[in-house]
Amino acid sequence: MSEERTHETLLRKADEEIAKVFNRASACHHRLGYHIMAPAYWMNDPNGLIQFKGDYHVFYQHHPYSADWGPMHWGHVKSKDLVHWEQLPISLAPSEDNVSLQV
Repeated sequence: MSEERTHETLLRKADEEIAKVFNRASACHHRLGYHIMAPAYWMNDPNGLIQFKGDYHVFYQHHPYSADWGPMHWGHVKSKDLVHWEQLPISLAPSEDNVSLQV
């Protein structure tokens, strides 16, 4: 597999793309104050709510490259109080080396 398609490279590229538009997106007056939101563009299917070492974690589907539907990545946020959420780096990106079980 080429260097351009490794999972780590795809995660890094997705995080860099979000960083490019984060300031503009976070300044939008339509952003929610008390709910989970992707750092930019859109999110879908929030799930995987777990508590680990005193923090709540939620994972969600996310396309970090545009407001259009595209290859799904998995975003990640955490909170101590379920009100204030901290964005974490993208957890999963679609890549050939990220394929696990195939039935």
